[in-house]
Amino acid sequence: MVDYAELFKIKDPIEKISKTTSMPTWIIEKLLEDRGYMANNQDEQKNEKILAEVKINGKVLERQNKRKEKLYEKYAPKMYGVCFRYVCHREIAQDLLHDGFITVFSKIGDFRGEGSLEGWIRRIFVNTALGYLRKKNVLQGSEQIDALRQV
Repeated sequence: MVDYAELFKIKDPIEKISKTTSMPTWIIEKLLEDRGYMANNQDEQKNEKILAEVKINGKVLERQNKRKEKLYEKYAPKMYGVCFRYVCHREIAQDLLHDGFITVFSKIGDFRGEGSLEGWIRRIFVNTALGYLRKKNVLQGSEQIDALRQV
């Protein structure tokens, strides 16, 4: 629990923010720097606005990370199975699982809600596995087989 009486005594904004969030100090420093915070700046109002914005952003980042963890915990076992079915190798399936979740987290804003979230995530993992197989030229002969089926 945060001791707010002690918090008011702290002058260093980085230390003050790090006491109220679990954000690493290097992220706090970067956020302050990006927003133009100056330790020796005479404009106190501007600095206070920047500090408040960084605190809010830190809390939003924490919530996003918790949501990502929950999403990962819920879908990782199923998606590992999808990856493993395509590559039949544990370490490669684990790599594809991580690659797939990076794609999921970066494109989650593109999800339109037209179908189920699990189906959308599964499609990303299938495409990730197929992309890996294409890159390794495993699927090279499959195009010829598909062409023969159409004849």
